[in-house]
Amino acid sequence: MKELIILVLTGVLVMFSEILRSRSFTRPLVWLGLLAALGVTLYDRFLGATETIFPEFPMLTFNATTLGFIQVLLVLMLLWQWLMPRFFDRAETITDLQALVIFSLIGAVCMVSFDDLIIFFLGLEILSIPLYVLAASNKNSALSNEAGYKYFLMGAFASALTLMGIALLYGATGSFNMSQISAAIARMPAQNISFVSTAAMILMAGLSFKIAAAPFHFWAPDVYQGAPTPITAFMAVIVKTAAIAAMYHIFNNGLGGLAGDWLPIIAGISALSILFGNIGALLQDNVKRMLAYSSIAHAGYMLMAVMAGQTYSAANLSFYVAGYGLASLAAFTVLYHLSHNNAQNNEVSAFDGLGKSHPVLAAVMAIALISLAGIPPAVGFMGKYQIFAGVIQRGLIWPVIVGVIGSLISVYYYFRVIVAMYTKPQSSVQTPNMTLAEEAALLFVAGLILLAGIFPGVLS
Repeated sequence: MKELIILVLTGVLVMFSEILRSRSFTRPLVWLGLLAALGVTLYDRFLGATETIFPEFPMLTFNATTLGFIQVLLVLMLLWQWLMPRFFDRAETITDLQALVIFSLIGAVCMVSFDDLIIFFLGLEILSIPLYVLAASNKNSALSNEAGYKYFLMGAFASALTLMGIALLYGATGSFNMSQISAAIARMPAQNISFVSTAAMILMAGLSFKIAAAPFHFWAPDVYQGAPTPITAFMAVIVKTAAIAAMYHIFNNGLGGLAGDWLPIIAGISALSILFGNIGALLQDNVKRMLAYSSIAHAGYMLMAVMAGQTYSAANLSFYVAGYGLASLAAFTVLYHLSHNNAQNNEVSAFDGLGKSHPVLAAVMAIALISLAGIPPAVGFMGKYQIFAGVIQRGLIWPVIVGVIGSLISVYYYFRVIVAMYTKPQSSVQTPNMTLAEEAALLFVAGLILLAGIFPGVLS
């Protein structure tokens, strides 16, 4: 709970810095708040502390599992702040942008630590509403305005579906609490199970939107392309981590007794996401849209972790999303530096000859794409291996076959960018001017991707 309190205070103080005309303190304040929250999280994990808010009616639980996900969120958020300093260069918007991302992070923390579906839904909305604004924050771009509009409309629809699923689940079980829902399902007459299964399917549809899983993925390419690149990175990393952690908790803890009903459907959504995402990425010349389709495919791999259930621990899931988050942050940061002055630089052709004109950017992008493809020694390989092993232990083989086929397909479009960087003549795109700190940040993340692939314990 201390982590949540620190983040709320940070968000409030950031808003007050605008009122008090102290914008110069905004960035140090955000860093101080995030580091304090991370320090408390690491301390609680080290002590093995467990805290339940309102034990009589459990609302939030902070234990080893939830603290692990909170740690991933905070580390990724700190890296995002370090990698994207130029996004906050405009003094007149820094407090607005920082407050919005902090409150969105607060919603993500609620989503990974809830014990009550009301808190889950509040966290979902606290996460989502700032992102509708952030997606449209580039007021001079028609694509950004379109992205915010589409994200808002589809997000509202998905929220309505999620709330309907929660309401039906409450009507069937008489509780919003995960443990009580699980107990109610265990003693429920067989004739009532279909009602609960319907609620679970509706809830699954709403959550599938948040992780951009097929067939609820159609918004993702347009929103990812239109939103400012740093916000696209934030959505791909923070939102996916929070949503998949919530999904894992709901279906394996609260609705574990209905696994026979929801498991085949999640398996189908996972397979569709992997195939549609990878095949869609094959057809893209815009790297930002390519990464959007890639994120759809990775949503499918994350759903395989939900399918694996208790044979694939939450700690392994946090490892996968951390590895995916690092690679996505690195890739989107490189793209951001290339397209900072010209949005047209999102095309694959903009990467031609980058290995000669800017070796640091090229090397980091290559490492990130290799990790996303699941090629050793990058962390993505170990993450996919653990997922496949967990699903096989659950007795499911065909989803693993689909996953392997999807990974093979992805090699083509990821290596299309790598080949352009190292084998083609240099393009006419202006080479970005980067500070030493920006290059150091990128090299640090790239090193972490490789280090975690060789020593997985680095991300635990």
